[in-house]
Amino acid sequence: MVKIQQSAYHIITKSPDEKGSKPSTRLKSLDSLRGFAIFCMVLFHGFQLLEIDLMGVAYSLTDNPAAKVIEFMARMAGIFVFISGISNSMSIYSRYSKGTTNGKKVIIESFIIGLWLIVLERVVYRLIDRPITGGGIYDFDKGPTYYSLILGYLETGVFHPIPLYPTFFLSGALSMMGLSLIFYSVLLVILFRNEGYKKNHRNLLILGILATSIIIISPMLIEILRPVWVQALINENYGKAILIGILVGDSDPMMPFLGFALYGVMIGIAIKGKVPKKNFLFFGILISTIYIILGVIGYKSLGEPPVEHVLRTLPIQTTHLQIGIMILVITILVYSEISGKTEKIEETPKIVNDEDNKKMIRKKKSIPFLQLFGKFSLTMYLLESFVGSVIKLLIIDKIFPGWAKNLALVVCYSFIIVILWILIVKVWIKFGQIGSYDWMTGQIKIRIRKTLTKKELKITAENPKTVISTRS
Repeated sequence: MVKIQQSAYHIITKSPDEKGSKPSTRLKSLDSLRGFAIFCMVLFHGFQLLEIDLMGVAYSLTDNPAAKVIEFMARMAGIFVFISGISNSMSIYSRYSKGTTNGKKVIIESFIIGLWLIVLERVVYRLIDRPITGGGIYDFDKGPTYYSLILGYLETGVFHPIPLYPTFFLSGALSMMGLSLIFYSVLLVILFRNEGYKKNHRNLLILGILATSIIIISPMLIEILRPVWVQALINENYGKAILIGILVGDSDPMMPFLGFALYGVMIGIAIKGKVPKKNFLFFGILISTIYIILGVIGYKSLGEPPVEHVLRTLPIQTTHLQIGIMILVITILVYSEISGKTEKIEETPKIVNDEDNKKMIRKKKSIPFLQLFGKFSLTMYLLESFVGSVIKLLIIDKIFPGWAKNLALVVCYSFIIVILWILIVKVWIKFGQIGSYDWMTGQIKIRIRKTLTKKELKITAENPKTVISTRS
């Protein structure tokens, strides 16, 4: 092991053997929850292939309890930024606690990855996204239809120009995640400086106040700023529209989703900061219960949000109910997983034979499909609509013309696409996810960290006051 010390900062380079000897700290519950969100997205997005009036179908199902649940879950894109906040804060905390990073590294990496996610979403979607109707100055399924280059050509036989609205003014889940990552990374750098990562109570309190404040003020900001944003679009004041759209535009803006991200960051720090499990469970259930109660009261008093506003920023009652459910679910899942790991460590070692070993290895290699979806979440998020649409256009439509006008057949097709993705990722994982967007993002992170570390090592080694020591 090589350790180079300068002032209070440490750079520790681990050998491959040391890296391999440590078990993975990745939480399976996060992958499973992310995978469940992707599963729902693939399933519900398949309904967009229905070739009849979507608004009419939505209105006809307003009294159907199952349809209400589907509509509520269809608005839950905030779960991605919530989970992202958990995983990224755990990573940042872990690197600070090991002395393998500093504020400059965290900020540079976060800005690069954040911009990568924002640009990736807009470029890929403009190439292969499904047609988009509605949003901005129009209600859902109203106004002009925007086509992507490749999928638009396959559908209409014409290359359509790149549209302004979905390219610059529509904020998707990846844009929301990228902007949030940049914001809370800077915040964590401020909180973690001078070993501030050890001050869990202070950090959790500050993050909790910020997250709650954003959730509280979001409805007021949306009510004030959304008309200004719509007017800016009408007046073609694009600079103003972009800036305000980041805060309150369609469909996943910073308000209120930055609050979701910060609650995720709180959970990540609580996990890595080793907050007592009973406290973790108690406060998670307490906070989630408060929000769920507020959400239920909101739905009782304000009613359900209009179906035509499905692309808009979340109303207050939906915001409260969603974040409450997310915190409750992740609290129970993480608590169960952490408790389960503790019990396995405390168990007396058992003597197993070769046959038992083989069974254990086979069981370990078998990954549940939700965890697989979680590992490929970025790839599936970007490609699922293209895959489903291409198969429909090039194969199914030619064999069974007009089938997409039948709701039951479209639902069945959506389930078939889910099964197809299960088969795809099961094969893909055997090749180490190579070529997937998730793999690309991981490679970018590795390159950034290596580049920053090499540069720092060089600067540090050239300093005459540097103390360089080696140990085994």
